[in-house]
Amino acid sequence: KLKRRANTLLLPYMVWNMLYMLLYFATQKFLPSYASGRNMMLLNYGFADWIRAFWVYSDGMPICGPLWFLRDLMLVMLFAPLLYFMLKKLKAFTLVVLAVLYLYCPIETDPSIPFLAAFYFSFGAWFSLRGSDFAATFSRYRWSLAAVCFILAVVDIDRWLNGVDAYYEIRELLVFVEMMMVIGFVAHNISKKRSIPVTATMAGAAFFVFAFHSMPIALARKLWVTLLPINELSLIVGLFVLPLLVSAIGVGMYWLVRRYCPKIAVLLTGGR
Repeated sequence: KLKRRANTLLLPYMVWNMLYMLLYFATQKFLPSYASGRNMMLLNYGFADWIRAFWVYSDGMPICGPLWFLRDLMLVMLFAPLLYFMLKKLKAFTLVVLAVLYLYCPIETDPSIPFLAAFYFSFGAWFSLRGSDFAATFSRYRWSLAAVCFILAVVDIDRWLNGVDAYYEIRELLVFVEMMMVIGFVAHNISKKRSIPVTATMAGAAFFVFAFHSMPIALARKLWVTLLPINELSLIVGLFVLPLLVSAIGVGMYWLVRRYCPKIAVLLTGGR
């Protein structure tokens, strides 16, 4: 099991972070005007800096920022036996404790205590231990969840407009309810055979695009405002065009790698 987890989690995590290091180095060396300037030059890194790049490079994330969840998942899996024991003995109270820790502890600044990942991991495990299908459960309550999402969104926007800073809990609760709502509607559509057909290439490209997109889209944003006049229209159009463009490039790159270097594709995606 550990070997399988190393292939599906650890290897892709290490490889993508190393690729991002190469991208950052190339940007700092040949396109310095497109670098943020917030971080130390990679050429000046010491040993500890290289280790931190794999762990906490900036804003509590590794240098390949989107893969923070893989880092946290690997940590949580080390404590999976403890979480299993707690769920068996304390049942739903375990989720309450983890939810409080998740909402009220500064997890972004200390990734060594991944309460967010522990909560979601335990939430899924709780359904599994009870023999319940969480997708079917969320599907039954999808409209109720949508109503709760709407109320939380209104509260969140109102507090933001009134300059209230302490709305972290509302936002995280909104994300949690949104997750259940989306799964509920997707599960319902699948059960009614109304789902959109997805090709094997698109399904396999999902993780590739997710890991790939962060730095390319940051560079694309800077190019966008450099080449086009800055106004509301160009910025709004960019919000839609740039993610689609970067996603399309990512899918194209994945298709090429999968077709001509399948072993590398497996390495980059963990065999997904």
